[in-house]
Amino acid sequence: MNHELMRKVRIEQQLNKIARFSCGIMSYRDYFNKFIIGVEFIISDNMDKYNRVKFNRMDNNKDQDDYIAKLKEKVTKYRAYNKNGSFIDINKLLYEGYKSLKKEVK
Repeated sequence: MNHELMRKVRIEQQLNKIARFSCGIMSYRDYFNKFIIGVEFIISDNMDKYNRVKFNRMDNNKDQDDYIAKLKEKVTKYRAYNKNGSFIDINKLLYEGYKSLKKEVK
């Protein structure tokens, strides 16, 4: 089996996965078709995951510096935007799946 076929299968599995959304329980494919108007990827840091209690409980400054350095590392985040302007975080496979759904429609 080649890698491209395996990747397509994994994307299909992700799109068919059932999840609970604010509008109900449905597959990601159905949710994308009904509510999502676009997806994007951004490169950001993880400072939004900063935990003050965890930081203050660290024993020494080196651990604290390492924690901050790890949070400041750049990561790629994928988002799907709803019609009302809000977004949900999605993984890379769902991002690629949305792109392939839009190619099928055209």
